Amino acid sequence: MRRVILAVCVAALTSLIACSAQAASVYLGVRLTDVTREAADKLRIPPRGALVTELLDVTGTLIGLEVGDAIVKFDYWDIASLHDLQRMLQSSRSPTP
Repeated sequence: MRRVILAVCVAALTSLIACSAQAASVYLGVRLTDVTREAADKLRIPPRGALVTELLDVTGTLIGLEVGDAIVKFDYWDIASLHDLQRMLQSSRSPTP
């Protein structure tokens, strides 16, 4: 476990979201899971958020994510679970024409 991401880089995500406007979902290039009690204890954070468990390709690296990062905020919104993050990413996508 390395870092707690309190705010994901909005500029990098905005670019990904814009590129994903025609896609069914936003692709971050990482595998995520909910922050478990065990992971939260190691990170010394409350058991909430989305934990980066694997980098699938360079996309996650380009936006500054690493294995062991916990995403607990997106923009100004608290992220309680992986589902919350997925919902925030979907609602942030540019509308399709």
